[in-house]
Amino acid sequence: MAGERIRVLIVDDHDATVQTVTTMLQLDPEFEVIGVAGDGKTGVDQVAALHPDVVLMDINMPVMDGISATEIIVQQHPGTAVVMLSAQTDHEYLRRSMNVGASYFLAKPVSSDEIYNAIRRANEVNRLRSQRYAAPPPEPEPTAPAGTAIAFFSPSGGVGRTTIVTNLAVALQKIAPTAIVDLSLPFGDIAVLLNAPPKAKSIGDLVGKFATLRGADVDQVLFTHRSGVRALLAPPSPEMEERIGPDDVRKLLTVIRQQFRFVIVDTWASYGETMLAVLESADRIVLPFTLELTSVKNARVFIEVMRKVGLDPKVSLLVNRVDQPNGLKLSEIEGGLGRKSSYQLSTDEASLRLAMNRGLPVVDTHPDSKLAREFAAVAKAVAAEPALTR
Repeated sequence: MAGERIRVLIVDDHDATVQTVTTMLQLDPEFEVIGVAGDGKTGVDQVAALHPDVVLMDINMPVMDGISATEIIVQQHPGTAVVMLSAQTDHEYLRRSMNVGASYFLAKPVSSDEIYNAIRRANEVNRLRSQRYAAPPPEPEPTAPAGTAIAFFSPSGGVGRTTIVTNLAVALQKIAPTAIVDLSLPFGDIAVLLNAPPKAKSIGDLVGKFATLRGADVDQVLFTHRSGVRALLAPPSPEMEERIGPDDVRKLLTVIRQQFRFVIVDTWASYGETMLAVLESADRIVLPFTLELTSVKNARVFIEVMRKVGLDPKVSLLVNRVDQPNGLKLSEIEGGLGRKSSYQLSTDEASLRLAMNRGLPVVDTHPDSKLAREFAAVAKAVAAEPALTR
């Protein structure tokens, strides 16, 4: 419930770390340190006795290590989330931590902001997961949706998510009627990439209408791109985000599905209730990432979050800039993520920059380029997916 403090148990055999983290948490009234344990076994016992919301768990400890303790906690106490802390930062520790169910992995030394954000997000994901499975199943919609909604979500910035969304939508429009819904509510850029006029209508014009929303209401606020793609743009002011909630986006996606064969949804990096509603409502979730270490790490965390909330089967991987040399092998990354990538795109910064400056997708400005052909191939693959064929 709002206003309740997040109850934290610290499990670490280093007194200095315990003292530092305890002091950090005591400085913010949102958190309450309810206990401390110096080894994994004691930590497991403390979780059973104290029922913390979040455990901050070291890895290398006596009696029982943190990974073994986390596995027990996740299995026996699903209401408790675990955030791993370790001075060891290699991929193997990260992989093992995620495999046993840890929500986050932080490398020591950690800043107060890192600790605060990890605890908040881990607690929020666990809370939403509990609500999702405790809630009664929703009433079936009176009319089955005609189209397929595909949400593009990336926990990392700079991976090209919105550029991918716009170009894929234009490529899909050549196959069947396609719409873009810009649910990156505070920071939406679809309007810029599609060269929409400053006064174009947006999702903000639907606020107050969601409960009785009809297709005609949506149609009146859609921007029409020259390719034929229709777009529901993000609101012009970030504060509008607060006026659009989970039920609103569920209703919106239900209605707009009935008007288009494909609905491509751009999102923003959040694990809040509204974004979870978007991901739950989508038929598929595409996770774009690059072969950079931070992007791969965040992709792994997102996959684990989706597993915890039961949405993992919807997730497909899209590797952007797959041809950039950076020392990381795609096959090794796919092995670490536990799945193959479904789609891959190359690098073409010159064409993309020119297209962006003209307010046009690269599939329009450079239709014969390698990247445009790759977008066309991804569109055909998406359209041919058996799970998407109605």
